[in-house]
Amino acid sequence: MPEFAGFVHTSAGAGSSGLTINLYARNDHSGSVAATTTTDSNGYYTISHGTEGRYDIEVVIDASNKYRVLLRRLRVRHSPRLC
Repeated sequence: MPEFAGFVHTSAGAGSSGLTINLYARNDHSGSVAATTTTDSNGYYTISHGTEGRYDIEVVIDASNKYRVLLRRLRVRHSPRLC
């Protein structure tokens, strides 16, 4: 299963804990979240999704105002399985 990891920090470089990280499939125009996680106490996150495709990862900075920042765009390709 593909796994994405990253680090969210303040402008001073300190890790930002407790932020929501969402994974969106770029070809799913419904806007539904494919997977979600939260940054740990040091600002790190790991998020997994098993489907091949293109994804956007975003961090929700302020849930009450729905302020979102796109972190990066990803393309997931599965390698062939050997039996």
